[in-house]
Formats: sequence, C-alpha cells, structure tokens
Amino acid sequence: MSQRLKINYSGDGSPVRTAVFNADDIFRAVHVPDGFNDDAVYLYSSTGSYFALRSVGGDFGTTAKAIEKAINDALTSNPGGRVLEITVNNMVSAGDLITNPT
Repeated sequence: MSQRLKINYSGDGSPVRTAVFNADDIFRAVHVPDGFNDDAVYLYSSTGSYFALRSVGGDFGTTAKAIEKAINDALTSNPGGRVLEITVNNMVSAGDLITNPT
C-alpha cells in the first residue's frame, strides 16, 4: 500500500476540505447503513479502530457506497506509490479515530 491516503471532499456548500490518513494502516472502507440516513463510511485500521466519514445525498446509501468504492479502489490501485489522492463529492466530514473498546 501507499504511505498516505489523501481525500479531498466537499458536499455542504463549504470549500473543499482535505483529510489525510496513514494508508499503510487503513485496510478497507466499509459503508455502514444505520437504517436512517445510511450515510456512514468507516475506514478500518489494522488495530480494529476506525475513522467515520459522513456523506450527504443519495437514496439507500448510494452516495456512501460510491465513497466506499472510490476509497477501496484507491487503496488497491497503486500499491507502490507514496500518496493516494482522491476527490469525492457529497462528503461532509471525516471524524477522529474511534478506538476499539477491547
């Protein structure tokens, strides 16, 4: 994998923001439907901890699923590179690390 995953995102009328993650520690992105907004995408780390990304728009999690696919495609597309950079629309936040309680 690459060393860094850089996500440029916007979606709520604000300027483009950037979130940077250690790509060597991120092993997958997963759309996590909650039955209400279906807007969550978790970036799982090798320790079981995760970052929560929030999206807007789309029915039945279509926007979150697109974000999940873009991130997973980026993580597997350039294993020798140093920085993976993707731009996603309709994403509003990248939360702090949520640690595994165990």
